[in-house]
Amino acid sequence: MEKIPGLSSTKTKRKVTLTIDDDIGHALFNACEESEDEENRILRKAARIIRSGLFAKEEVFNGDFSKDRQEKSVPPKLVKLLAWIMEDFEADEAISKKCEKALNIAQMIRFNSTKKKRKQKKSTKKTRHSKKNEPPLPVLIGMLIHAKTGKRKLVDRLADMGFSVNYIRVKEIKQAMAEQICTQYNADGFVCPANIHNNVFTTGAIDNLDHNLTSATAQTSFHGTTISIFQHPDSVIISETSTLDLSASMNTKKYKLPASYTDIKPTRAGKPEPVFECNQQTRELYTPTCIEQEANDWLSKLSNEPESASDKISFSGFFSENAAAPIKTPGSLLPIISEPVTAPATMRHAANIVKKINNKVNPGQMTVINCDQAVYCIGKQLQWMFPDEFNDVFWFMGPLHIEQTFLKTIGNWLEGSGWTKIYDFSKINLVGRADSFLTCAGVAGIKRSRYAHQVTLASLMTLASEAFALQTDFEDFDCWKESLIKESPTANFWFTVIEMEILLFVFIRSLRESDFQTFITCLRQMMTWFAALDHVHYFRWMSVFLKDLDNLPTSLLNEFVRGNFTVNKTVRVFSGMGIDQAHEQNNKCVKIDGGAIGILDNERALLEWSLTGPLLAEMLDTPSGTDTKHHEDTPTY
Repeated sequence: MEKIPGLSSTKTKRKVTLTIDDDIGHALFNACEESEDEENRILRKAARIIRSGLFAKEEVFNGDFSKDRQEKSVPPKLVKLLAWIMEDFEADEAISKKCEKALNIAQMIRFNSTKKKRKQKKSTKKTRHSKKNEPPLPVLIGMLIHAKTGKRKLVDRLADMGFSVNYIRVKEIKQAMAEQICTQYNADGFVCPANIHNNVFTTGAIDNLDHNLTSATAQTSFHGTTISIFQHPDSVIISETSTLDLSASMNTKKYKLPASYTDIKPTRAGKPEPVFECNQQTRELYTPTCIEQEANDWLSKLSNEPESASDKISFSGFFSENAAAPIKTPGSLLPIISEPVTAPATMRHAANIVKKINNKVNPGQMTVINCDQAVYCIGKQLQWMFPDEFNDVFWFMGPLHIEQTFLKTIGNWLEGSGWTKIYDFSKINLVGRADSFLTCAGVAGIKRSRYAHQVTLASLMTLASEAFALQTDFEDFDCWKESLIKESPTANFWFTVIEMEILLFVFIRSLRESDFQTFITCLRQMMTWFAALDHVHYFRWMSVFLKDLDNLPTSLLNEFVRGNFTVNKTVRVFSGMGIDQAHEQNNKCVKIDGGAIGILDNERALLEWSLTGPLLAEMLDTPSGTDTKHHEDTPTY
């Protein structure tokens, strides 16, 4: 310091600051010491700014979960601050509009904020939440968890952690929904879901809902009827946001549906005589197509030696490459009817409900009711017994159950052939699981059997192509195939398997692409196999169904040709399904956790679930996005 003129040292406690002048040293030291206090002062100022906007606007949640409603529920400054913290402080201010996580955290902050510090007892740490300080997200979480699991403890646990409203609030919202829906139904005089739009082609589905308790001490069971309504728009329908009046307190009065929905009138029994109309004009519109040609492109790709792993593509992945993106089909499940659908009176009552809704939303349209073979049988007999009442109703046999029966038919053909042992030997599946491919029990069995037959078809066609390449006597594959069938019963058997499996997958393709012409062609060929392998009920009633298809009115035929005999629950390509399959998925919501299982013997609780379930499913539905790619069009498959 002696060698540098003007240099001095300033010592404060254990810190020494070297400066040119003594006054500057003290100033620098004070600035360093006061920087933390200055930051705290800035943070308190920011907190005051944010809190001034948190409670500026108070309103009770009205059932709107839209993003616009979520953005309006919190101050924009809070979202902007959180976006800067989470993303980048130097980024453009527009980032706050894109940061969805910041919006979610902002709603949680508002939900757990209080105007004044509350005095809480030592025995409790719970925070009381005002209904006027309820952003949509905590309500959404509480409703979603309860809808998926039905667990009160889980909802309350999340409420204690500050992530959700409590169970009492969830029940209050559901009861308010049920009360308002009942009020609307009684005002209209009949049941019609709020998400149904006018002047749109509408179809219905009717099925049984059976729940047999499996415990050794069970003494009761449930056999009811479910009805679904689907609409097939020509363009995307934007539904209006549902609003609810949730300001009132919990109401414990009994819900009551209109008498037109709950009162089932007795129906006389008898043996109706079928009425046949000789009108073959519409049949000319069905030009026969070669089933094998429909699947030839995919089979050729499988038969050739693949150049890379990406060339090994599944059936759905191959045909989804050039498929057009569909329009999502809206639908709704009506309240459960506690009487079995096997009773003619119940079936007649359910059919009239679908007919009444159809006449209201789309007057002049012929009513279309989709059902499985057993219910179809009852419906057709009612139509023959009461022709004046059901002359404008078309009964459509469910494609999913037709596919399931045809899978069983292929299983009958393969039984005893050693097919199941091949899957065990190749380590694809165990013998027990492979045996289930033959019987195809349940919806899960359909999916497993479909996959097994896809593997079988690909393997057989690959082996046949390799065998054809090794011989030199024939240049044409079909000529070689016919010669081999005449010489070898074994070859005849396995080429028959190939024929049946090709028919199966072309039928599936007709549903996925909503191709009505190919659908009819497949039905006619399937019916011969049903007769040959003793599936008597489907053979008999499919002949009736095909006869009705031959006599379709022009207006209804045009709708089916446009693809309105299937349902698309997403916007992904090659994802069409039969209406009965979409209805089975609605029925599944009843049986899963959070559904109606456990309350089937409680009339009030069951009705509350039936009323609020479809509306909650619509409100809590997560948008599937704009991705139209099929899930099998990936390297995984």
